[in-house]
Amino acid sequence: MVDLSQAPGFPPNFSHQIGEFSRVYADCENEPMADSYSEFVQKVRRYKPSQLIPAIAQLSSSRPLIQTSNDEWKQATPWALAAMARESILYGNEFRPNSVNTTTIDELFDAFGQVSASQAEPTLNTILTPLAHEQFPHQESVFEEIARSQALFGQSVPSIDPFPWEEVIGLPLDAAIGASLMIASLASAHGGRFETSWLQQDGLDELFDRFVPKRYVEATASLLTGTPSAARHALPPGGIPWSQRRFAFNPLWTKPLVDLGSAGTWTPLPTAIPRAITPANLYYAGMKSTQSGFAEDLGTRVEAYVGRQLRSARGLQVYPEVVFDSREGEQKSADWFLIADEAVVVIEVKSARMTLAAKAAGPAQQTIVERSITHGRDQIDKTARLIRAGHDAFQHIPNDRRIIGLVVTAEPFYLANSRLPEYGPHREVPTLVASLREIEHMVAVPPSNEIVPALLEIIDDPEQSTWALSTSLQRRFPAAKRNKVLDEAWAQFSWLGPSFWANTGAIPPVRNVVRPDETHLLIN
Repeated sequence: MVDLSQAPGFPPNFSHQIGEFSRVYADCENEPMADSYSEFVQKVRRYKPSQLIPAIAQLSSSRPLIQTSNDEWKQATPWALAAMARESILYGNEFRPNSVNTTTIDELFDAFGQVSASQAEPTLNTILTPLAHEQFPHQESVFEEIARSQALFGQSVPSIDPFPWEEVIGLPLDAAIGASLMIASLASAHGGRFETSWLQQDGLDELFDRFVPKRYVEATASLLTGTPSAARHALPPGGIPWSQRRFAFNPLWTKPLVDLGSAGTWTPLPTAIPRAITPANLYYAGMKSTQSGFAEDLGTRVEAYVGRQLRSARGLQVYPEVVFDSREGEQKSADWFLIADEAVVVIEVKSARMTLAAKAAGPAQQTIVERSITHGRDQIDKTARLIRAGHDAFQHIPNDRRIIGLVVTAEPFYLANSRLPEYGPHREVPTLVASLREIEHMVAVPPSNEIVPALLEIIDDPEQSTWALSTSLQRRFPAAKRNKVLDEAWAQFSWLGPSFWANTGAIPPVRNVVRPDETHLLIN
């Protein structure tokens, strides 16, 4: 099995030569015959879930809660632990004679490492796209993801009514985020176990009422708790071929707390608890809701968020989309313009995201790429032609300098810049693809007047133009500043206090408004 933490061309802590993809592919072909994923599942099923799930939880809770790309996690990769837990939840049973011992998890790690791709004619895309979407989310900052939830979905946007999260998930969004952090810290401190009965201890009511009311912590725990039986019944039908089941839906992403009855409630991955309240899961909760307006407002909300990010960097000249008349009626340009002496950056924002089937490199990938990345490149080209032609509606956009493009996606398309044909053809305007996370990194570049020159260098470099944008920027600006928009969102959770940040190894918000002696009781 290929571990992309050792592969070239990937962020954030990997070597950076995209041309080496072919070497990774060759390594896949030349590896000795490995087991199928079905064999790995059978090895997991040898053990009772009531024993295996707690063993996984105890191991993962001994690792840093936030930083999943450090050496401790490399020895026990979170995606392998997630796979073990998923197969035990979905296919395990209590009528197994084998007992979990000190070597069980190591044996299952070895079995997972021997899994090969079950493809008759594998390609770079069918090997690397599923692996990237399996592994990379675990290596992204939990706190960036959660802060983005609050900044994207929890803050007001002009012309859009606030979405009724309390009616959709049972409590206010900011309360769910704060409570998820509290629950994750509690579970991590207790060997991966969490029981709501702990919240009934004497003397805690006043503190809960002051920060996150206990009813919200209990509601969040209920929202994030599932049973193996419920997980089996909730499996989405179709979408992923049986041969690609490794990349299928994992119930831990929405129900990271597993209720094993008399064996207790455990979280195989404490890091999955706050991730359950991140934009990806909130997107599906909103789309499933009977509340109207979420799908219609999502594009506007994501577009506005990109604008907030661009305008948070001092010294950047930013203009919104242009609405103009044409023979076909009223038309709109690309969404944003970033103006610098060196170039004009035309930015098109897409709220589309990769489905599970697309992440597994199935036929759905082509449809989603065309709807988002290819359409975004086309829109940038059309806008660039109007600028160059001196169209009356674009007189405020300079046409005397280079034009480059950025397609911004709500969630990562990790290989979008790779030049793999499955990620669509490149058009007239040299264009990079970046996720919201990468835009957050970009606007934190110090100083901001170096952003556009850096984009030009990257886009003109035959190798770096095929990397993830965050990788190229990090190489140039290793000491990037904190993101202002995310910090503003995080300031709402400063009540967690220094004990939480010390225990998790995370970076606290800019402002801290609660005394340490008041907050450590909540998280220890």
